[in-house]
Amino acid sequence: MATWYAPSPGDPAWWQAFAGIAQVVLAAALFWITRKYVALTADLVRLQADVVKLQKQSEQRDLYERRVKVFDCTMGFLAAFARDVKIELEPIMQLYRDTREAEFLFGPDVPAFIEKVGKTAHEHRSLRPDTAYATGDQKRIDRITEVEGWLSGPAFEQAKEVFGRYLRLADPETPTEAARGPS
Repeated sequence: MATWYAPSPGDPAWWQAFAGIAQVVLAAALFWITRKYVALTADLVRLQADVVKLQKQSEQRDLYERRVKVFDCTMGFLAAFARDVKIELEPIMQLYRDTREAEFLFGPDVPAFIEKVGKTAHEHRSLRPDTAYATGDQKRIDRITEVEGWLSGPAFEQAKEVFGRYLRLADPETPTEAARGPS
């Protein structure tokens, strides 16, 4: 016959009941901790993705700022020439110094344009406009007029076109595609 009394703490049935309750509590705690761990891991993955995105944006911003600096130096050189319609050797050398990293920041079209600007300005200097006008050397005067015309006008538009492919903020994929060149 079974006894109907409360088991004592030394009774194995009591320890089994306690172990069963402890297992349920432990399983619930493990489930809760695992869910929290999974949620924290997902948050960490999202944060890491955001950090990578911010680093990429920072790199793009840095690249843009360095490209704008080269553009500004080139446009400043052209503006100084258009203002004075005269050029000395030092500003030409300064143009090359200020834009020397262009070959690493742009595709081949920008360094080629800067080289064309520098060579054209150097040609203007070597044609010696003062001497040409004083002697009436019409062939040199015609070439001087042609060089001055390009450096004072079309060069500005060409600079905007050549640099513009790399400085557009609306389409961030264009600079990298243009830098790679045609496929």
